[in-house]
Amino acid sequence: GQMTEDEISSTEKIMQPAKAGIENMLRMIDQKLRTADAAMKEELTQMKSKVTDAKKSCDSVASVLRQQRESVATAEMLKLASDKVDSAEASLAKCQEAEMPFLKGLEV
Repeated sequence: GQMTEDEISSTEKIMQPAKAGIENMLRMIDQKLRTADAAMKEELTQMKSKVTDAKKSCDSVASVLRQQRESVATAEMLKLASDKVDSAEASLAKCQEAEMPFLKGLEV
């Protein structure tokens, strides 16, 4: 279903620190991998795999949020366009009303 603007914003606020923490953890693991011995490298590699999976999940949620935000923006644009079309149609009707006496005068 479609999320509201507030739901999208609150989810993004939660996602930002989580994403930053995951990225920091990946950097730290990469740094430790450079100097680790064989046993420690195995453990760090497993951790890196799990953190990378978490990052993919986080990126997936971010992608869904982006699509939700675009959907909300599209709905707002459609509403605005509809309002403008209604306004233009009302203006056209007024123009036709104002023009009617002149058209009738030419036909007679």
